[in-house]
Amino acid sequence: MRMVMVALFGVTALCSAGDLTHTELKKQMQVMAGAPGPFAAHENFPKDYFLISKNIPFYVGLTLHHPSSELLKLTDEQLTRIQEIRARVMPVVVTSAIKIKKMEIALADKIVHGAKAEVLLSDVEEIARLKTALTMEHLRCIEAVRAVLTQQQEKILLSYAAEKPH
Repeated sequence: MRMVMVALFGVTALCSAGDLTHTELKKQMQVMAGAPGPFAAHENFPKDYFLISKNIPFYVGLTLHHPSSELLKLTDEQLTRIQEIRARVMPVVVTSAIKIKKMEIALADKIVHGAKAEVLLSDVEEIARLKTALTMEHLRCIEAVRAVLTQQQEKILLSYAAEKPH
């Protein structure tokens, strides 16, 4: 519990700091997340811990950090509102992702030590429940950012959303 509170405090401070670059923020989150699990060759933290991690756009990142985001021509008020959304949502996301990651690593350890599938069912169901809750938080975040954008800005955002940042 103490680790979760430290992570929550750290992420809240990080996400409230508007002067951090996206790269610096990602580095700090990786430090909080710790090393990838023993069977994870690569980790994209916290995105890997959503129930749906690849096929739903991440509006905050697309508005604030994507190389094409200047095409949106966000006003200062819009930028402030999106940064406020990020500051509110990211601590919840990172704290949940850390908890899910720890549960997945513990599950892997049980598997390595011979646990049977039926014994692991409740752990798997709890991980699925937490990932579902995390994905719902993501969907609410999309709605919040969408409410800040004009229809034209959202159309532009979706036009570059599939591009890989360079």
